[in-house]
Amino acid sequence: MLRIEPLGDDDLAPAMALSTQAGWNQCPADWERLFELAPDGCFGGYVDGELVATTTVLTFDRAVAWIGMVLVAQPHRQQGFGSTLFERGLSYAREQAAAVGLDATTAGRGLYERQGFRDTHTVERWAGLPTAGATNTVTIEPATEIAPVIDCDRTAVGPNRTALLNSIFEAHETTVLLAGTQTNPLGYVMVRPGRQASQIGPLVAPDASTASALLGAVGHHTAVGDCLLDVIASEHTNDLLRAHGFERQRVLTRMTHESDDPLLSDPHVWAIADFALG
Repeated sequence: MLRIEPLGDDDLAPAMALSTQAGWNQCPADWERLFELAPDGCFGGYVDGELVATTTVLTFDRAVAWIGMVLVAQPHRQQGFGSTLFERGLSYAREQAAAVGLDATTAGRGLYERQGFRDTHTVERWAGLPTAGATNTVTIEPATEIAPVIDCDRTAVGPNRTALLNSIFEAHETTVLLAGTQTNPLGYVMVRPGRQASQIGPLVAPDASTASALLGAVGHHTAVGDCLLDVIASEHTNDLLRAHGFERQRVLTRMTHESDDPLLSDPHVWAIADFALG
């Protein structure tokens, strides 16, 4: 029988084993961030004391709840554990926020459709080693405080993501770059370590030129090798990423519960935080 309980620090190693088995890029710091930001929204499914499934719910400003890390251990699939745990997470998400969203893999999309989710966008993961791209005149500098990052994010995204952004900003080995200046920010990009590759995102910018300047500056300001970006698919975004040496790796579907309204998907968002964070 499946027992559902909140995830905690003692679950870090088995949770990492689940996301690694699924091929995701999360490292321990990503799981710890979820435990810290959503202590009541991280659910584990246990069989005989073993963690066999997870679902997480991160809430932004009680406006948007984002479901992620819907994982089931390989030996325990096709037994209804994933759907049971997901339904628990969805119930919690609906209690916490006015709208609920997620990014669906092909394998999970049918379950989400049956639960009332509707497609709003295609989202994609791109991989590569950032190159400089075209010459530009946009000033790029490291962010020395979180306030201008939050200002840019609120303008583009709407819901208050201060807790998430601050958690990434303060994490070890994170790099945050601003376009413009600390007092007149135009956009920003965050780069953090991942299990397989550095994760770029969010990347928020008012136009392709500024987004290109931020992406091109990643290699100059960091020692990253291969990187991953998760993006809302569009012709302009695809052109930008190809110009910087990235290639499409996989495709998912962004969905909203019982609505066609897109969530966290403004055109100024050139890269999302990742599939689990929106």
